[in-house]
Amino acid sequence: RGKNPIWQIDYEGSVINKIGQIGKGKYNFRNPSNIYVMNSGDFLVVDKENDRIGRFTKEFVNKTYIY
Repeated sequence: RGKNPIWQIDYEGSVINKIGQIGKGKYNFRNPSNIYVMNSGDFLVVDKENDRIGRFTKEFVNKTYIY
């Protein structure tokens, strides 16, 4: 188990952005298991052990959580 961050990388593998660490608060994850990118560019993170799905903008700004 690591710190559970979400990384955004470019096509060459360089890090563009990173959010999260282990925990229950905003921008924290406990076993993020899937990421889905929406047509709008927003993305959903399935946060398995926090029993929620987080929605973020492509700039990594949190929009909402679904419990």
